[in-house]
Amino acid sequence: MAQGDQGSGVDRLDVLARAAALLHANGHTTTETVAGVERLAARLGEPVRVVPDWSMVTLADARGRPLRVVAAPPKAVNMHVATAVMTLLQRVDTAPGPVDLAALDAQLRQAARRPASATPLFVAASVTGAVALAVIFGAHHPGAIALVAVAAGIGGWARRLLGARGQGMIGQAFAAAAIAGVAGALATHLDLSGPARLVAVCPAMILVPGRTSSTAPSTWGTPASRKGWHG
Repeated sequence: MAQGDQGSGVDRLDVLARAAALLHANGHTTTETVAGVERLAARLGEPVRVVPDWSMVTLADARGRPLRVVAAPPKAVNMHVATAVMTLLQRVDTAPGPVDLAALDAQLRQAARRPASATPLFVAASVTGAVALAVIFGAHHPGAIALVAVAAGIGGWARRLLGARGQGMIGQAFAAAAIAGVAGALATHLDLSGPARLVAVCPAMILVPGRTSSTAPSTWGTPASRKGWHG
């Protein structure tokens, strides 16, 4: 079992679970989350297998027995947090000498408090991405491009608002997809023909994430269990 760091009272498994949950809940890639936390575990002398699922992360021993199960729902993804945690793990991985577990735990807690990007910036990024996709896929009608921009902007604002109020990813995705669908229906009503499908699809591609593979204990550690969505 994990022990505290030289009487610090900090448990290694708790620190590993915190790092994994922060990365997973804030949209870091599944592959890098698993690799980064497992490297940290080896560095701390507490080797574990990291098994991410849709709304939780499990730390298991070599035989697949769960050691920690921590909730990590991606409700309000903050990539600043994910970047700060990953940078911290990389620094620990390359630092000489023993790891100061208490300091590491404090730094993880500090990273978790990083503020998210401003909502206007998030909305602007959503609009830019959706419009760029529409143009790449062949939309050239000004009305279609304008509808893509409006749908993506409203969808981005709705996603951020719902996430801040604790709404789960399914609710956020449904809201964004519904907004994009309404925009697509409007494009059809306005007889924009071909671009109508792009009006619906492009904002949804930007705003609606994929999901992590749901894994049963029998599949832990297999390549299929390590696929996930990239935030």
